[in-house]
Amino acid sequence: MERNVNPKYTVIFTLLCIVIKTHSAYAGWTEPKEIISETFGSADNQVGRTPSDTPPDSIPEGFWILTEKIVVRDTENRRIKIYSLDGVPEKIVNWTKQPNGSFKIPEYPLAGTFIGYADNNLITYFSPQEYFVFYSMSGQLIKTSKTKPVELGVIQDNSEAKKGHKISIVYPDRTYILDSASVYKKYVRNFKGHLYALYPGGVLHFNENGKKCAELLTSKPGLESVAIADQRFKYIADDTEYGAPILAPNGDVYMWKSTPFKYSIIKWRWLDKPDAAGSCRSKERAGK
Repeated sequence: MERNVNPKYTVIFTLLCIVIKTHSAYAGWTEPKEIISETFGSADNQVGRTPSDTPPDSIPEGFWILTEKIVVRDTENRRIKIYSLDGVPEKIVNWTKQPNGSFKIPEYPLAGTFIGYADNNLITYFSPQEYFVFYSMSGQLIKTSKTKPVELGVIQDNSEAKKGHKISIVYPDRTYILDSASVYKKYVRNFKGHLYALYPGGVLHFNENGKKCAELLTSKPGLESVAIADQRFKYIADDTEYGAPILAPNGDVYMWKSTPFKYSIIKWRWLDKPDAAGSCRSKERAGK
C-alpha cells in the first residue's frame, strides 16, 4: 500500500538533514562561553580590585594558559588562582611575605603580557623592564631575554616584490607565506605549527598553505559604555572592559572581561573536522 507524505513534512525533514550535515562539518570556533565569573572581594570565590582615582580600577588583567590550567594573578589579594581549562577552581597559592616586606610567589610566578609559544614554552613580555620571559608549561621560570626571541618569528612584508599582498613569517625551522591583505603586529604559532594573527577585536587562523581559513571576532580591548537596568528600572552606566584575546596551544581563545560588579573569563573552543569543507588543515596533511 502506497503511503502519501505531506510535502510540508518532506521540506522540514530535508532542512533538518541540511542543518545536521552542516553542523557535523563545522570547522571553527564555538560560541563564547563565560567559564569564570567572580565578584570582587577577598573570599576564595572572588578576585580583588584596587580602586583607582581615575577609572578603570586595577583588576586581575594578567592570566595565562598552561598545560590543563588557567593561571590568574590576583594582585590585590596577593595570590595566584588556578582553574581548569573549563574554569573549574582548583587551587589558590598565597604569596609569602619576606623579612624585607616584599612578597614571594612560591608557585606559578608568571608575569608579563602573553606573546606566544616556542619549544613547548610560554613567552611573555614584561613592559616595565622591556624584556621577554620564557616559562615552562607548568609555570616555572626558564630564562629572560632583552631582545625579541627568533622563535617568535620575524615578519617580512613582500607585497612590493610579488604581485598581490604576501606576508612572510620567518621561523628558525620554516617560513610561512601568508596571502593576507594586512600585516598584524602579533603572530602566534601553536605547538602543532598552526599560525594565527591576533589583533584588537579578533583572531585569524591560517592553514599550512598560508590561506586564511577561519576568523573569530571578539570585543575590542578597552572600555565601552552600555546601559543596564537596576531593580528600580533606572538605567545606570556600566563600564565594561575587555582584555586582548589570548590563544591556547590547542587553538582555543580566551579573554577577560570586567564590569563594576564582576570579573569574568570568556572561552571560545576550537573545533576542526579534518575532512570538512573549510577545515584549517591542508589537504595533503589532513590525513596525518
